Amino acid sequence: MLFWNFSKLSQPLLIHPLPVASPNGCPPPPKDWVKANFDGAIFQGRDEAGIGIIIRNDHGLVMVALTQVIPLPTSVEIVEVLAARRALIFASELGFDQVILEGDSEIAIRAMNSEDYSAASFGHIISDINSFSSHFRALVFQHTRRLGNKVAHRLARAACTFSSSLCTWMEEVPVCTYADYSAETINTT
Repeated sequence: MLFWNFSKLSQPLLIHPLPVASPNGCPPPPKDWVKANFDGAIFQGRDEAGIGIIIRNDHGLVMVALTQVIPLPTSVEIVEVLAARRALIFASELGFDQVILEGDSEIAIRAMNSEDYSAASFGHIISDINSFSSHFRALVFQHTRRLGNKVAHRLARAACTFSSSLCTWMEEVPVCTYADYSAETINTT
């Protein structure tokens, strides 16, 4: 796993992997860190995709959530990488500087953790993410199973149901995700 620490140098440092998500949810991030879970969903009939993001504090409690509808990209992988980039931008906009960026797309996380240039169809987005990474004091790209990403997944699926193409919630989640969020919070506190 790559760990970017920009307060001291611009080289990736290897660190021990963070705890793996429990079967009932994801563990909270370390003290003074936030975890930004992201996911994407495709709405074929509408030629659109949805992005879902939830950012939690070191107690596992929601700081902010976001849904966004975007034009349909050419692949599922591009949707996932765009969701990761949006989560990174959102975390930066909110002033978070120690972030675990976590998603359930192995392909996206592997590409973000790679030191090599990606020639994949989403390589230019990975380059954006790598460039934007310097905005953070510390940043970890981490994979989780779908079970550990349920709230972000539910947010992405619900993005097209809201009246606005971009919605945010501060210190709360929309009703459609409350059951999953509550279950994860109970299992991590």
